[in-house]
Amino acid sequence: MKRTKPVGNKLPQLSDTEKMLRAILENAPENIILFDRRHRVLCYNEGAKKTLYDYFRKEVKAGSDYRDFVIPALKKVYKTTFAKALRGETIELELETKGKVSHWFHYKMNPVYEPSGKLLGICLSAVNIDERKKAELALKDTTATFESLERHASEAIFLLDKNYKVLQVNQAARRRLRITKKMNLAPGSDIRDFMYDDVRKEFFSSFRKALKGEQVVKEVYSKLSDNSINWFQYKMFPVHSASGNLIGVGVITENTTKRKEAEHALKNMAAEFESVVQNII
Repeated sequence: MKRTKPVGNKLPQLSDTEKMLRAILENAPENIILFDRRHRVLCYNEGAKKTLYDYFRKEVKAGSDYRDFVIPALKKVYKTTFAKALRGETIELELETKGKVSHWFHYKMNPVYEPSGKLLGICLSAVNIDERKKAELALKDTTATFESLERHASEAIFLLDKNYKVLQVNQAARRRLRITKKMNLAPGSDIRDFMYDDVRKEFFSSFRKALKGEQVVKEVYSKLSDNSINWFQYKMFPVHSASGNLIGVGVITENTTKRKEAEHALKNMAAEFESVVQNII
């Protein structure tokens, strides 16, 4: 039976389950694109299509060589990262991407396998982290006031002293903890009182590393009272005064539950994507 080739980013004859999974991909907060071992694009979501058009003023399509959509300054990084992904590694990087437009992205590249275990392709996701970077710079600039942190309302931001006490916190962090923990976070609070038990060990380890001068990025999950899983990524880094004295640790957190759902959806669609591969190769 002859298979129908895909048009654009559309897959042929999707079942209701596959339509639901694709809807998760389309509504994911990041750009997602899947390409084969020869860099040829297999599928992508609308976010990726729009972002690539903004940078290159041309549309990505199934069968496009993805290397044509990598800016010159990042081609070497792309080549190295792609080779690692082919070997089975998952790589995450934060890079400023300058072209016709300029943004900071959190990139993640990982292999995607068919149910049989055969490599289907490489998935690249990219999340715009412009606001996170602004917040990070604001925390590192010790002249920043609480009002400057308040502007970055989409990220939960804390500045902690060396004893886990909150020095500064923005409204996004207060709001998130009111919803998830039914507690009010304010300057002077001990952040340990607001932690989920299943992330304490990881948090303490990261905090100690940040106090020693390291920058730490971790993705963790916690089970909420309704048994749902809440994924989030946090970034910790040391914050110093103008004189060089350590003030404490800056913490920026982001809810990544939708991103994890999109990754899970992509894996579940592997069987459907296999038909796309057979028509392109």
